[in-house]
Amino acid sequence: MNRPLGLYVACAILMSLAEIGFCLAALLQDDLSNCSFPDGMAKSVGIGSWLRVQMGCAWLNLIFAPYIQHQLMQTLEAKAGVADMDQKAIKESFQEVFLHDIGVCLYVFAWIGSLVWSVCGLSWMRQTPAACDPQGWGSAAAFVGIAFFWCLLFYGNVWYWYVSCTSHRPVKWAMKLIPAVTSGKVHAPQVSVMRGASPAGPALPPPSGCQKACTASQLAKLVACIGLDFFGDATYFFPVIGEGVDLAYAPIQGIALMMLFGSRSIATVGVLEELLPFTDLMPTATLGWILETFFAESCLGRSLGFSQRQDGSSSSDE
Repeated sequence: MNRPLGLYVACAILMSLAEIGFCLAALLQDDLSNCSFPDGMAKSVGIGSWLRVQMGCAWLNLIFAPYIQHQLMQTLEAKAGVADMDQKAIKESFQEVFLHDIGVCLYVFAWIGSLVWSVCGLSWMRQTPAACDPQGWGSAAAFVGIAFFWCLLFYGNVWYWYVSCTSHRPVKWAMKLIPAVTSGKVHAPQVSVMRGASPAGPALPPPSGCQKACTASQLAKLVACIGLDFFGDATYFFPVIGEGVDLAYAPIQGIALMMLFGSRSIATVGVLEELLPFTDLMPTATLGWILETFFAESCLGRSLGFSQRQDGSSSSDE
């Protein structure tokens, strides 16, 4: 929560999980087959397809929130050392990510499209509420989708205005990372810890698996991994969804795993797990999280690209 965009990440995870839950609850309604949208585009889409796309939009929101924060931190650490971080550096790093990261640029269009999709679905369901939304789960998913768009728009503007108005203020959480030696009124000079540079003094031992697992970023990644695996197993738990969803979900899972772990190997495993028969129940994303967190230096962890380099970054299959 104390990192840039921390509140956005937390809210995005909670709202996206709620939206996914509402969509699943709507898909499990027994009388959903009686729903018939009005003629035209609505009728060709149907309530089932609308709910699946709505759930896909929620997954995008869930995945891209920590991804955007991660890219911002990577850019920030590359542009300025920890000791040099201020609100101006955060603003400039955000601009660079927003304007030059192809994934973020594409997500902006998907984010706008999700608003249109939510509004259309809500309008269609309101025309036939008794048959298409008997328990209100579908409209709840649409409302959350609409609320997420406007909340993110409001938060983004307020956050950007704040960092612009406080551009020269130091970042408190970054200052806590700097080992300062204080003696009376004399302060030791702060050394900028650049990415890949060796700090003065003896090197600190790498964090243990439990220490890594308890960090906010790893916990958020675990939630995303569990969600990915749950949705991948949805055809087993909820047969009404249909096996065809696995074929459409396979590339989505591969892209999500690539963004989460930066490993082409684990992404390939995730795609194959969705496409091959009798492998859907394997929790690929969660197993990947366990390997990255606790067994990165094992033989399997190294082969999947989870081993730690000397600079502390995870090695990816480049």
